[in-house]
Amino acid sequence: MSSQVGTRVILSAAIAAALFIAAPARAHDDPAGCTQTGPAIIISVFRGNGTTGVSGSVSECENIFYRAKLQKAEPDNNDICAFSGGTLKLTTPDGVVHDISLDVPCIGGTGGEGCDDTVNFIESDLIPYTVSTNDVAAGLISAAANYTGGVAHDSPSNTGGVGAFTPKSTPVVLCVDNDLCTTDVCDPTVAGSAACSFDTIPCTDNNLCTADVCNPATGVCSSTPDVICNDNNLCTSDVCNPATGTCVFTPNVTCTDNDLCTSDACNPATGTCVFTPNVTCTDNDLCTSDACNPATGTCVFTPNVTCTDNNLCTSDACNPATGTCVFTPNVTCNDNDECTDDSCNPATGQCEFVDNNTCVFSGCRVTGGGKVDACGPVPAGCDPSTGDCAPNCDPAALNATHGGQVGAPIGTPTAFSPDSVCIQGEWTHVRHIRPGLFGNFHASTFDSLMCACLPCAENPDAEGVVGALCNPGDRICGPEPRRAPDNKICFSGVGKYAETKGRRADRAVIFRTDVEDRSEPGGGTADDPPDRYRLRLWFLDATGNHGALGDPDNPASAAYALRQAVGCANPTTEAVTAPTPDIDDGGDMIHGNQQIHPSLNKTCEQ
Repeated sequence: MSSQVGTRVILSAAIAAALFIAAPARAHDDPAGCTQTGPAIIISVFRGNGTTGVSGSVSECENIFYRAKLQKAEPDNNDICAFSGGTLKLTTPDGVVHDISLDVPCIGGTGGEGCDDTVNFIESDLIPYTVSTNDVAAGLISAAANYTGGVAHDSPSNTGGVGAFTPKSTPVVLCVDNDLCTTDVCDPTVAGSAACSFDTIPCTDNNLCTADVCNPATGVCSSTPDVICNDNNLCTSDVCNPATGTCVFTPNVTCTDNDLCTSDACNPATGTCVFTPNVTCTDNDLCTSDACNPATGTCVFTPNVTCTDNNLCTSDACNPATGTCVFTPNVTCNDNDECTDDSCNPATGQCEFVDNNTCVFSGCRVTGGGKVDACGPVPAGCDPSTGDCAPNCDPAALNATHGGQVGAPIGTPTAFSPDSVCIQGEWTHVRHIRPGLFGNFHASTFDSLMCACLPCAENPDAEGVVGALCNPGDRICGPEPRRAPDNKICFSGVGKYAETKGRRADRAVIFRTDVEDRSEPGGGTADDPPDRYRLRLWFLDATGNHGALGDPDNPASAAYALRQAVGCANPTTEAVTAPTPDIDDGGDMIHGNQQIHPSLNKTCEQ
């Protein structure tokens, strides 16, 4: 029998096939008379140098190598039959499978059937692996080599399914000392437990007056004072010198008030200064401060109460018996008008009489009519009354005519007020629309009506006055020469509107009308400005810009809230906090005349 020689060269499938082709095509016992099957796998583990075998444990970060060797269980035992074919693989502890041979050559044979009597084993190259704590289980890392799918040359028909499996477990040293005051380090270049080092985390505050320790459970450094400095004198600062660890007691209280009227000292029990008066000063006048002059040690009596309330309507004085100020009113203000609050202006000492808003606003009525532009909705954020922007005029609307009479004996600022029943009258507005259409509006139900006197061109910064008479001579923005009650009226409510070729008006709308009576008989020149008229409509049904607004009499509906929002609480401005209207007609009147009159001499029947 030929001598047994091993090889590390992994035989390729082509070489193995060639061996089988060269041999006689028959099965046989090889070696002759063999009776056993016995492939075996030997796994070797080497240190990082690839030559030193691992004896004992490896560290948690060590670089090692594996090598697998496939041979007969007893290489020199001819009772063990040769075997061939199948695959040999090694799985490292990280689960990676490494192919060693995918077609194992005949091992342990003496010739024939592809066997080479010089091949007694195959052996893998070094397979690298770096130890990882993720691969450690029960303190071990485990590799395994597996030979599967071989056949034993033990009979003319051979025996299939020959294989072998060999695991290899290696203990792992974990570099953990469970002490958070150390840094656990693993050196992959050092073998076994020698790879672990535990560097102490330094704890020092560079203060010799403290003891510095690290808590191994938390890794947190703490410094505890270990030098107690106390001379039981609160007039000194007791400290430990961190550079030497010795106590220093330094006076920390300087007691001097530079006052010849006191004796100065520090109390060691309290650490506070004690200034003991040595001069008694009093003049029995509570309006003066009685004191000793610290520079001379003599008494000084200085007025110590300043009595002034910055109010020219009072006389200010100090009462020497009590030391308190007395402010005596010296102006009496009364205009015998219950509609005003009477007071003295503390800055001037003059009387002022201010409307207290407890009296009923005066009413008025408007009559007349005329023609204005017919325009579409005002652009978002714009108010045509300010002159900042203009409405978007509807090119199909030619113009609008309007007229009627609306008035009330008293002002009604908001919708749903009991005084709303006092507003009486009729108002119409007709839009002339191409081709031959009419937009007809009619109102006889009113929510609010308020009158105002607007400022004139001579005083453009003045504020309008609600419910006040306009005096002749103070404006060009109202009728002359008669004394007008107001030159602005606003009224709002619910009406009907429809676009038809007839006169029918059946769409429910919320409206607001603003009228300015600027001149007689309606103006139109530089010295005689035209009257101003504006009508805004909000559709209640779903065909408007806002969707269906709901029942205008239901307090929970959007229409109810809109009626309140467009009310005439402030008639001096056309601005309202409300959505953009569906129709916004008006501006300076093209022709016609609006007249604002005193209200009719009627009572309000509720």
